[in-house]
Amino acid sequence: MTRRKQGSSAFVHETQTLVSGATIKMRLAEPIFINGVMIPKGNYVFGTCQLEGERMQIEVKGIRYKNALFPVSLAVYDMDGITGIRIPGAIGRDATKQEPTRFYKGWIYR
Repeated sequence: MTRRKQGSSAFVHETQTLVSGATIKMRLAEPIFINGVMIPKGNYVFGTCQLEGERMQIEVKGIRYKNALFPVSLAVYDMDGITGIRIPGAIGRDATKQEPTRFYKGWIYR
């Protein structure tokens, strides 16, 4: 039996050109709760990205809200349910551009 993990939606905030190791800026598409504190929809979330083939892996280690920093360990999943954001044609490229209209279903707590 597998354990279901909690997830939420987020989107890339603005058009960004990213390379491996860069910070990606996202916004929550819905509120989330961490340690009983509601982090509202629209709050910024930052992650570190790594290009791997045609996927950009994103790891989020902390979420800041007001004057608090909440340590987390999150992976980003694309709409296909696979870790990382699918970026067609990214193989062999050093940089990729992410548009703000793309939604991601997937904070998965590790």
